[in-house]
Amino acid sequence: MTAPTRGHLTQVAKQIQKRLGVEPFVTIGRREVTEMVRAVSGDGTRLTSAMAAGLENVLGDQGIRCFPSLQVTTTRDVIRFYPTVSTLGEVVELLCYPDAARDAELTKVLTKTRPIWKSTPLGGA
Repeated sequence: MTAPTRGHLTQVAKQIQKRLGVEPFVTIGRREVTEMVRAVSGDGTRLTSAMAAGLENVLGDQGIRCFPSLQVTTTRDVIRFYPTVSTLGEVVELLCYPDAARDAELTKVLTKTRPIWKSTPLGGA
């Protein structure tokens, strides 16, 4: 068993980037991300918080973010990966880091999607 290196994490990030392609996001289970790390670094590797932080850094270098953070997820969780510069990236940023000075930006983004959510009753019924 070999501890994952930055090179290993870069290989995983490239796999995620390939799956993302031109889509606005890709959803991958935390367990699958762990298996991707194991495949490049050796059986039995655990995706520790430190490795998760390293993977998020490598993903960030490639213009990809994830939510929720790999560092706070467990085996049964799922993560959304998305381009940093995207509508989804902007919405996540605006919602996760509230700032009254940026309320106008959030309003603008939500106004663009208003026809979609206005026509859907609460509860999805």
